[in-house]
Amino acid sequence: MINGQINTQIINKINMKEKQKYNNIKRILRKQAEDNLNVIWSWDKEDNHFIMLFHDIDDNLPIYTPQQLIDEIETKIKEDGKAK
Repeated sequence: MINGQINTQIINKINMKEKQKYNNIKRILRKQAEDNLNVIWSWDKEDNHFIMLFHDIDDNLPIYTPQQLIDEIETKIKEDGKAK
């Protein structure tokens, strides 16, 4: 059972890092939304990378406003919580 406990600890640490990352990006997005900044974002969900775009937009990734990305993140958090 030691391996199972270690694996659970590793998964919990990964989940904490992801949650912290989501909290950080949500804080940035909320501030941008409150300030009505005209920025656009992309989220590579496969690699879980957030990208604020200035130029050279990648046609393969969807583009989000700050509020849209907050909503997408909230949906992802709920989906991940249901999968456990």
